[in-house]
Amino acid sequence: MKSTSRFPYLFFVIVLVLSACGNVTPTSTPDVDVTPRPGGDLTPIDLQVGYGVRGSWFELYFTDPANPFSSQGTGGVDGPLVDAIDEARLSVDVAAYSISLNSIRYALINAHKRGVTVRVVMESDNMDRSDLQALIEGGIPFIGDNPQGSMHD
Repeated sequence: MKSTSRFPYLFFVIVLVLSACGNVTPTSTPDVDVTPRPGGDLTPIDLQVGYGVRGSWFELYFTDPANPFSSQGTGGVDGPLVDAIDEARLSVDVAAYSISLNSIRYALINAHKRGVTVRVVMESDNMDRSDLQALIEGGIPFIGDNPQGSMHD
């Protein structure tokens, strides 16, 4: 798996976590179409690698694998997600195909150390990776999905 392909798998988790937190300050991005749509306006969210939009009840992020900075694994959706995890006070529930970004792993471990309930469900095929092992060693419980299908969250 190429290093840039890991970003799309964070999409579902980001939408879920950030929609629950909602404390990220809006910024502007000229590349994002924020034309008003039925049901509310969209506010652009600027990222170094990718872009996002905020609606009245959600935030949606996209990465840009063609961006020269995407191979660093920072500057994209990881920033707002880490901010949301850092702001969590009660729980963080993660559904992910794979967890491979150091910033996310450290944020989850730090949240657990602060007393936040952190639970992870992920693709069974990826449960032997070192990032998950670090979470396990940090005391974070996890379960795998049904091995008969792929969990692309």
